[in-house]
Amino acid sequence: MQDKNATLGKAVEIINSVITSFETSRTPDSFTDLWQSIQQFADENNVTIEIPYQARGKRKRNEPIHLNNFILTTSTSAAAEPIESIESVHDYYRSNIYYKILDSIIVNLKKRFSPDSLTLAVSVDKFMQLQYEGSLIFIDHYKVLFILYLILIYSKHINIYIYISYLYFEINVNNV
Repeated sequence: MQDKNATLGKAVEIINSVITSFETSRTPDSFTDLWQSIQQFADENNVTIEIPYQARGKRKRNEPIHLNNFILTTSTSAAAEPIESIESVHDYYRSNIYYKILDSIIVNLKKRFSPDSLTLAVSVDKFMQLQYEGSLIFIDHYKVLFILYLILIYSKHINIYIYISYLYFEINVNNV
């Protein structure tokens, strides 16, 4: 993104491709490929992969009361599955680590780069390229500011014109 030829339109393409890449990686096959690499590394380095220890018989945790009326994008441990329902180490890491991390990344990217802001960025890019049709969203979004700016410019010119006319009138009246 530091290329001299980088534009907002190219940035939007990159952002959309990154989001799509994360979304397509959220499959059992993608995790299996990653898991095989992890297992190979673990075998080469004599590391065992186990389900993290969690004490049995813990009390069931509930969401805090002050979060009841909010939509949560990431969950607290109260929403986690009990360890007994996990079939294998592979399944545990897929459902409790891999999917949760990908979901969090995808949700936060989509929140940060909303469709409206991406559409506006493309429109600004088209405006800079002097493509009227493609820049209409940008123009419509800021037309009130454009109009106010034009009014301000014209009002300054009108005030200057009135002042010059006043001075001219004063000079002509005093000379008569």
